[in-house]
Amino acid sequence: MSEPLVSICIPSFNAAGFIRESILSVFDQDYKNIELIVVDDASSDETAAVVSELIADACVPVIFVVNTSNLGLAGNWNKALDLASGKYIKLLPSDDKISVNCISKSVEAMEAHDEVVMAFSPRVVIDRDSVEKLQINFFNEGVVSAKRLIYSSMLFGTNLIGEPGAVLFKSEVVRKIGGFDGALPYVIDLDYWVRLLQYGSGYKLSGSKAYFRISDNLSVSLGPTRFKDFSQFLKKITHKYNHPKLFMYLGIVVAFVNDGIRKRVHRKII
Repeated sequence: MSEPLVSICIPSFNAAGFIRESILSVFDQDYKNIELIVVDDASSDETAAVVSELIADACVPVIFVVNTSNLGLAGNWNKALDLASGKYIKLLPSDDKISVNCISKSVEAMEAHDEVVMAFSPRVVIDRDSVEKLQINFFNEGVVSAKRLIYSSMLFGTNLIGEPGAVLFKSEVVRKIGGFDGALPYVIDLDYWVRLLQYGSGYKLSGSKAYFRISDNLSVSLGPTRFKDFSQFLKKITHKYNHPKLFMYLGIVVAFVNDGIRKRVHRKII
């Protein structure tokens, strides 16, 4: 096909309740040159049975792997990356989903701008029943410099780029930077975006959507370490990339405030 191959990776663990929606959102894409990679991290629920049923008549090529032992968050995500063969990769958490045009708009933007290493969609927060609760939309449509994306996330004390399901990135850069680092689980995605952005710019999309679910998911379970992880992350990248220390200090203060707001929002949604 003339369209570049896109690998959509769904790492899962005890995801039987939501993975159906995630996979169906991949099958419904208006972009056709897709491969789906599902890596289940030795779930104890019916995840494997749900996936097997869905992929029996799949409309796209599928790789389905069930780990014999639990690799943990970063290990499972990285195993999915290793299996991807597309020019572009999206890592879609098993309780999230994407709009029908998410891949097509992302690829269009990245093919038109060679300096772009990632394209990211506006996000919609949904509850466990898929009811839309909140829309999150930073930056205007178009190319956004790496420095602006990183410094804005530092100063606002949060991940302004988005959760994994919101981002499509170049596999050639993955081969340069390696896999996800699980040392600070709450910022495992933002840490990866910063590493990708050492090789180019981002592209903010409009019109497409990535749906991020708040239930008893990973983001909520990591609540107790949220502020600590983000603070350590700011210190790490400030030292590693020589970012302004003022941004680090301001970001830590704002992250503390954000943590209190998130706790209230999550309780309300759940």
